[in-house]
Amino acid sequence: MSKLLRCLLTGYGWCLLSSLYAQSLQEFTNSFQLGKRLVDEKKYVEAKHVLANVLKDVPQNPYYKYGTYFYALASYYTGEYARCQEIALQLLNRYPTWEQADEIRLLAALSALETDDLNNANAIGNLLKNNQTKQIFENAKLARQQKATVNASPSKTSITPLDNKRRYHVAVFLPFMLSETDPSKPSRRYQFVYDMYEGMQLAQEDLAEEGIDIQLYPFDTERSNVAIRRQLDAQSGVDLLIGPLYSNNIEPLAAYASQHRISLVNPFGTTTEPAKHDPTIWVEPNAAALAQQAALFAAEFFPGKTAIIYYGNTPEDSVMAHYYKQAHERNNGRVYLMRTLTPKMNFQRIIGELDGAPRNDSTHLFICARQPAIAISLVSAILSTKRVLPAITTQEWLNYDLISYDQLQKARVHFLIPDFVRETPAKTRFDKLIVERTNMVPSKFAYIGYETVYFFGKMLRRYGKELQSYLSQESAVSGKMMPGFDFSNGKENMRTAICTFNNGVLQQIFPN
Repeated sequence: MSKLLRCLLTGYGWCLLSSLYAQSLQEFTNSFQLGKRLVDEKKYVEAKHVLANVLKDVPQNPYYKYGTYFYALASYYTGEYARCQEIALQLLNRYPTWEQADEIRLLAALSALETDDLNNANAIGNLLKNNQTKQIFENAKLARQQKATVNASPSKTSITPLDNKRRYHVAVFLPFMLSETDPSKPSRRYQFVYDMYEGMQLAQEDLAEEGIDIQLYPFDTERSNVAIRRQLDAQSGVDLLIGPLYSNNIEPLAAYASQHRISLVNPFGTTTEPAKHDPTIWVEPNAAALAQQAALFAAEFFPGKTAIIYYGNTPEDSVMAHYYKQAHERNNGRVYLMRTLTPKMNFQRIIGELDGAPRNDSTHLFICARQPAIAISLVSAILSTKRVLPAITTQEWLNYDLISYDQLQKARVHFLIPDFVRETPAKTRFDKLIVERTNMVPSKFAYIGYETVYFFGKMLRRYGKELQSYLSQESAVSGKMMPGFDFSNGKENMRTAICTFNNGVLQQIFPN
């Protein structure tokens, strides 16, 4: 009897359709291996998104138990204690005699402790069998009690949002590399740093015109934590830190910001997993933000709900693809196909997959594959299909010489460009001023420097030096020349431009 006939006879006609979208053993294997590696690397946010794909207790998924354990572990370390407890208890109910049951039980007990559900924590903790897990739980209870005692002491009065200061001191830590560079003629290698600071100075002047007095104090990081600490030790009265540009120099600046209860703004870097108490504010959207914005755009601009997701064979591409899958499904979309590609992929197979997409619903592509060979093949495949499916991808595709802008326009490719610069009157004025001052056309770093100081200067005036506590209250705002800022989710900027070609010109179409 055929599968279709069995489905119809049993009244479950939808089961054949469901099987078309079921994950294969290889997909479960890929998700589990990547998720476990991300947990080992303590990248718990990304790990959760990837491991969510193995939380299905089905015959073709041999990773359900261990995948669920690692997912619960990642949830615990990202502070999602209710979710950790829920998923842990679900696993225990299904497999109470599993060899790792005590470890998953410990996670459930610790999560209950974190939410101050002492009765539930003790009930679960009493079921622990291993002496080591018992001791961990008892130590955690003791630490919780000590913390409660400390918190019961009188606390300081909370600050009010508005600040009556007239002048704000902003320390800018950038790798000017003065020991290697003539400040009047910086080498090409470090020109971008000087471009960024030039933009910051212009923003300082514009803020002064609006009655906001921001004083900038540039410091050379020398790309050395020793040098940064030495300079920080001599500072007092700083209201905001901006920098650094390299992640290995964040630690001393973050420590200083935490100690002095001020914010640290990183203008040109991303984080995959911001620490809970890290004072760093990230101007550049990370992979999760980009994927979320892409899914929001697809839900608003593409008529159908079906997506095909292709991604490259790097961890970065895979993580972003999984973020998109989760965001698209949260928007009530469905994923018809999701798989990895290599530069040696089968061209005809791609065409077959695109042509085979459901005809009863419009389909779009999300592509996170930064290898030029993959991009070239995918554009050719899209243009070779019987119908052109719109695609969303990263901005790297714009730099591949073997793909013309005309091809990208015909293939209806849309690009995620966090640092896109719009043609506005503000940009025309900015460009003119930069050329007059430097005899150089401004680079994107000049725009980034300007937008960063202009926005956070306003936030300083509005909220004072503890502005980070209030950013999530701010509505999304467009920049004068760039996409702008949206910190509604916390410390990472969610705002990015999505652009496409129109009559040969790259234009921002989202957000409006």
